[in-house]
Amino acid sequence: MQLRRKLTQVTQELEKVFRKRIKIAWVFPGQGKEVVEMSADIKEALLEIWEPVERVLKKDYADMLFYLLTTKESEIEEAKRPWAKMMIKMFAQPAVFIDCYCRAQIRLKKVDRGEEKAPDFLAGPSLGEITALVVGGALSFSQGLRLVMMRNFAMFSAAYFINDGCMIAVFGDSKKRTMAENYAKKAKFKIANTNNPEEVVFSGPRAILKKFTDNLEKKRIGYKVLETIDAFHNKDFMGHPQQTLNFVLDLPDMEISSPSIPVFSCLTKNKQKSPRQIKRNLIDSVINPTDFSEVVFRLVRAGCVASTIVEVASPNIAYLANGLKRFPELREKSVLVEQVTT
Repeated sequence: MQLRRKLTQVTQELEKVFRKRIKIAWVFPGQGKEVVEMSADIKEALLEIWEPVERVLKKDYADMLFYLLTTKESEIEEAKRPWAKMMIKMFAQPAVFIDCYCRAQIRLKKVDRGEEKAPDFLAGPSLGEITALVVGGALSFSQGLRLVMMRNFAMFSAAYFINDGCMIAVFGDSKKRTMAENYAKKAKFKIANTNNPEEVVFSGPRAILKKFTDNLEKKRIGYKVLETIDAFHNKDFMGHPQQTLNFVLDLPDMEISSPSIPVFSCLTKNKQKSPRQIKRNLIDSVINPTDFSEVVFRLVRAGCVASTIVEVASPNIAYLANGLKRFPELREKSVLVEQVTT
């Protein structure tokens, strides 16, 4: 009788799993880990889209960026390596956007050939959400690149006028996270991004960073100061370039369509359908915190599992996939599917 009950239970679980098709999501990272040569392995794919890159960035900047993306660091003269590292940071957003877009196009060609299944959803934190909107068809590649360049400029203008902001990723369980948030308030740091249940990024004044990190070290809370030019997703630092973004997004030719593949917003945590709402989210997400962790929860509830949430990016800059193991619900669901399918 016990064996029969067990078999019945397993059968019911199998029926639940196969009744609803497991969904696929492509996710795109934001800036922060960009490096020279990160697109060296997809040089041919870059060449296919480089004409619009030259139109948007102008040829001199486009040539420099192509060199940075495709030239191995070991092949760059030693004296020029510091320059190369600095420039890839200065052009971080267009560099990451172009790399991820090209890799998505490579995968979409595999979808057309029947070698891979098409994604059901698209998402990404911060910059990654713009890549998702372009891949999903809400924006053209040229529109997306132009927007990314103006966003890059807006953040540089904030760094120029404020010039003392920084960002720090803090790691730990819910108890350590609560302690870190309390220390952050005292140091005037605010939550900028929630990447997963055990990784939160704070942004705030560089002048008080040491006070913040000293408290984290006392409680043995892990952290990493990010190599960003300023404190993003923070109204105290990103208020000035808001008018720049409003102007760019209100230009007559910045027409936004409803995406053909649903794109989750890290700001509202919902699927974006209305072009008007997409435009509003693009503006608001620059100065407000984003929550990729909640987007992952939504993807899980929509039918995705760890193995079907695919990070589309160079291995050199990918960081979202590593954080998926920190979602208990996702891990449990993925284990069940693995047991059923093996």
